[in-house]
Amino acid sequence: MLEYLALSRRADSRPIRWHAHDGHEILVLLRGSTSYEFLEGKKVSLSGGQFMLVPAGTRHRGVKSRRMPSTLCAILFKPAKPRRGVCQFLPKESAWMERQCRESVPGARRLSDGQRQMVQSLAKILHQAPARPWGCDVGASLRLLVSSLILESVRSARQSVESTPAERITRVVLHLERYFDRPMQISDLTEIANYSRARLFTLFKEETGLSPNDWLQRRRVEAATALLRTTDRKLEDIAAACGFSSAAYCCQVFRKYTGKTPGQHRVR
Repeated sequence: MLEYLALSRRADSRPIRWHAHDGHEILVLLRGSTSYEFLEGKKVSLSGGQFMLVPAGTRHRGVKSRRMPSTLCAILFKPAKPRRGVCQFLPKESAWMERQCRESVPGARRLSDGQRQMVQSLAKILHQAPARPWGCDVGASLRLLVSSLILESVRSARQSVESTPAERITRVVLHLERYFDRPMQISDLTEIANYSRARLFTLFKEETGLSPNDWLQRRRVEAATALLRTTDRKLEDIAAACGFSSAAYCCQVFRKYTGKTPGQHRVR
């Protein structure tokens, strides 16, 4: 389950490039401040005593900030793929956590007293790690702390997610961004937003200026265009990699949204 665990202390203000993780990431800021930007334009600022849950596949980057230094604890985990002996949860529990993480919207959340104590204890262990080898008691304490912190952070993040129309549409946009390369059903989107089909289409158009299908097709065209211009892969492979059902349908969508064929984009 645990993929990565680190404690970072910085006195400078280096930005972090665009990236995404295969697993879910919990970022806990113990002191200082920092900011993150997400692909759809949303920005989240964290200050000491706050945390953020970033769902798997969400593209984001660290924004340069002058309000350093800061101390950041980062945890990367995959509930759906637990590893024996490391933050082990039962399959049913792992599936529940995976759903909660996938539906979460990145945002700054205040640490509870329990979370604060856990992350302070965790930071103490990580700070002492280079000084001496871990004993069995330290390893057990570390697994317990990480498991508890993950559970409480997931629970807290989901409980504090706002249910405004804008937040629900943001969840839909994030889902489209993460899975544009897969088959998509409108029922998937209505379930995420908890709206009827008609209500979803109305609010999505108000927030983005596009219908869900338009947004999805434009994202697929964008991804396919990048592959056409930077690789020699066959059109059939590119179409499949970007979520198009066939090369012929890919050509049809390209003509509709760009006025050109995929081949013309490759030549350019």
